[in-house]
Amino acid sequence: MVGDVMGRGLGAAHTMIQVRTALRARALETNDPAQLLTRLDQHMRMFHPGEPATVWCGVLDPGPGVVRMASAGHPPPAVSRPGSAARFADVLPGVPVGVAYPKQERRSSRLTLGPGEVLCATSTG
Repeated sequence: MVGDVMGRGLGAAHTMIQVRTALRARALETNDPAQLLTRLDQHMRMFHPGEPATVWCGVLDPGPGVVRMASAGHPPPAVSRPGSAARFADVLPGVPVGVAYPKQERRSSRLTLGPGEVLCATSTG
């Protein structure tokens, strides 16, 4: 998981701590990234109205190398293979969590990592 609160200063830092805590707690409830972001969105709108954040969440099944991922307004991760240029993963877009938006349906994308490929997700700040 990677996220970034929109804003600066002590208030934004406090919100980021709350986002991280909520994400960790809700990650125990589901292993579906889209469901996790939906639950986080509900939490943010209820307890932190007006404090949006972007989040990318991925779940790796290391055997087949399949990553299920979802984005709430966060830039997609990069995929790199030795000897090739990096490319962005194809992740379905979504609005940031905490944004009042009519019935946002979060959806997961799938990516299969090949031998030697590396997935790199970063914060926007």
